[in-house]
Amino acid sequence: MTSKAQPRPLLPALTGLRFFAAAAVVLYHFGLGVAQKAEIPLLLDVARTGYLGVGLFFVLSGFVLTYSSRAALMKSGPRAFYQARFARVFPLHVLAWLWAAPFYVPHVLHEGGPSAILKLALLAPVTLFLLQAWAPFSALSWNGPAWSLSVEAFFYALFPRLASGAGRRSLMLWWAVAVAIALLALGIAGWLPGKVQLLGTTVSLSTLVDRTAGFHPLLRLPEFIFGVELAKRLTEPRPATPTNAGLVSAGLLVWFFGCVVLGSRVFEARFLAQALLVPVFGWVIWRLATTNGFFVRVLSARPLRWLGEVSFAIYILQDPMWEMASSMHPGLFPADRHPGYAGLALFSVLLLVASALAHHAVERPMQAWLRPKRLETDERRTTSGQGDLVSGVEAVITAPESRQY
Repeated sequence: MTSKAQPRPLLPALTGLRFFAAAAVVLYHFGLGVAQKAEIPLLLDVARTGYLGVGLFFVLSGFVLTYSSRAALMKSGPRAFYQARFARVFPLHVLAWLWAAPFYVPHVLHEGGPSAILKLALLAPVTLFLLQAWAPFSALSWNGPAWSLSVEAFFYALFPRLASGAGRRSLMLWWAVAVAIALLALGIAGWLPGKVQLLGTTVSLSTLVDRTAGFHPLLRLPEFIFGVELAKRLTEPRPATPTNAGLVSAGLLVWFFGCVVLGSRVFEARFLAQALLVPVFGWVIWRLATTNGFFVRVLSARPLRWLGEVSFAIYILQDPMWEMASSMHPGLFPADRHPGYAGLALFSVLLLVASALAHHAVERPMQAWLRPKRLETDERRTTSGQGDLVSGVEAVITAPESRQY
């Protein structure tokens, strides 16, 4: 006689966490002007390092996919999993791609000549099918935020293999790999000359290394695997190691702000700061998933859960929303993306309204239509709805093309 698998508890705090990560991205992209005017050093440091949340989302993506989809994947197979990921990501991605086209295409055509036509002919399919992150100078093309979806698509391709392993890989090993990649990129960038001529074009080698380290799917893989392995420790219980959680949390909080200051004030060290934060992200996710304290209750509140659910739309639509707003009122929404208080507040409201409409009118209906019913049923049996609640947690943070991450 076989016993039924017990449904796993929901983790609504992780949904609420997504909104604050997305808000940090918006602040990084469009809030630096306000942060500078406020003349609060820590606020400026936080605004300058909103990009650090990308690591949080990569770790969170691996964790949530493993927690919510691993058992269903074993039952339904990789094909149903891939179809579910397509249903989750592509409807809003295509909407953002179409919305960005009227602003990006004229910008490229303004360069003039056959090269502009060739560039568009290459970038249109590359960005539409989420391949741009594999080449450093195409990563931020068309709709900048979609570079991280390109990275996630690679993660999705590997996930059935990563999730099926019965063994557990060392968390410290994958953190060490992430730090080693960042240190190697930092060393190479410092050793290379600033600019060279390549095929008649001036190329910044430091920018080449910078974008490769920041955007290449293979080099961001350790963060995702860290999240996968962390979730395995939650779904495959083992004797807990006694730990002074309060002391650990306090130490990691100091570590976090140290990395924020490092990433903000030493431009060349921003990827190192992000890699150093991987265990901090893991600890936050773990505590939100395994405890029921004050922050868990706050992040689990219904308004924050709703904001977390629309955070993917906030993330993927922010660039085309800004371009449209800037074209209509460049005084409030300047080209340098440094609006004043009124501009930032109005843009935030417009982005939230557009994201809510896209979430309810496009994202959810299309996902329900495209998502395989078998996988959905299996996920509900094994996670008591967790797959639906946190779907979209893999929407990650990015930077627009006008800012080098």
